[in-house]
Amino acid sequence: MKTEKIIYLLSSLLTMLFFYAVVSKMVNYQESLREMRNQVFPIAVADILVWLIPSVELGIVCCLIYEPSRRVGLWFGLSLLSSFSIYVLLGVNEVFDRVPCSCGGILWKNSSYWDQFWFNILFIVMAVIALWLHYLTDRRRGGAQPHQQIRKEDSVKLA
Repeated sequence: MKTEKIIYLLSSLLTMLFFYAVVSKMVNYQESLREMRNQVFPIAVADILVWLIPSVELGIVCCLIYEPSRRVGLWFGLSLLSSFSIYVLLGVNEVFDRVPCSCGGILWKNSSYWDQFWFNILFIVMAVIALWLHYLTDRRRGGAQPHQQIRKEDSVKLA
C-alpha cells in the first residue's frame, strides 16, 4: 500500500508540473510563440511546436490522472523531460550559435540553463522512481515480466 501512495505522490507532482506548463503556455500564448520562434529550429517547426508541446503535455496530464494509464503518462513525461533536458544541456554547452531562450518559464524570471537542467533532472528522477515502483509492484503481484522465459512444462503442446 505504501508503494502505491509513493507512486501517486510522484505522479501528482509530475501532473502539477505539466499542468502548470500547459496553462502558462496558453495564458501567455503570444510570449510562448515569440520564444518558440526564437529557438534554433525553423519558424515553421516553431509554429507547430507551440501547439504540439502543450497538447502532448495535456495528454500526459490526462494519463497521469487516470490510474490505468498512469504508467503511459510516466513514460511520456519522462521522454519529454529527457528531451528538453538534452536541449537545455546543449544550450549550457554552447552548441548553438546563440542562446535560444532564458528558460525561466517554470522556475523564475532569468533562471539559468543550469537551474532549468537540475530542475528537470529532479522530475526525471521522480518519474524513474515511480516507474521502478510500478515494476516492483507488478513483480510482487506476480504479473508476467517481459524477461521471464516460458518453461517447457508451462507451455501447451499443439498436436
